[in-house]
Amino acid sequence: MIAFTRNSAAVIALLFAVLLIPAVYADEGPLDRTIAKIRSAYGELLDLKADFEMKNTVKSMGRTEESTGVVYFRAPNQMRWDYCKPEGKKIVSDGHTLWMYIPEERRVYMQKVAQTYSARTPFEFLFSGADLKKDFRLALEKDAEAEQVVRLEPKTSSAGFQSLRIMVNGTTGQIQASELTDFYGNLTEIRFSNVKTNTNLKEGLFTFAPMDGVEVVPVP
Repeated sequence: MIAFTRNSAAVIALLFAVLLIPAVYADEGPLDRTIAKIRSAYGELLDLKADFEMKNTVKSMGRTEESTGVVYFRAPNQMRWDYCKPEGKKIVSDGHTLWMYIPEERRVYMQKVAQTYSARTPFEFLFSGADLKKDFRLALEKDAEAEQVVRLEPKTSSAGFQSLRIMVNGTTGQIQASELTDFYGNLTEIRFSNVKTNTNLKEGLFTFAPMDGVEVVPVP
């Protein structure tokens, strides 16, 4: 479960890396034009809110878990996942600490963001000004009017995942879905809808205070 928390966070971090990192290379073809189209669709992104549908597939067990809810992002590195299914589950990060609340367990798992990811983390790409082409192998897997698919593969194993596929509306440039595969072959699929940007999300939305009677479990 903690692993899927990391995968979910990695998806959001990398999606917004595409949106936030300045384009530092010239237009060289369809791939660059697709990335430019994505960035243009969102403009100067400060925050984002979207409904999500998620599927987590554990390869070794052949089991898939489905969940739904609302995800919030606030630049440069704050996020919140409020789940409708399973009801009451929450994942919150203020940029320093990551909290995952599991209501049926009456537990909240707490981990420092710096410990959650390796030195070359997806979050680093949000605010380091890194060049996507320097740190990832990029490919345009599909280039159609209805949908374009961009694939990112990290050039080093320290990123903590194998690949991320981003599905983009070929006309508007808006991100519709993503698929992240980790090193164990586990798959995290997320589909986004009702996306709203720059609605002035408040910093307090990205804080978490454990409820009375809830056990706090530090995760190393």
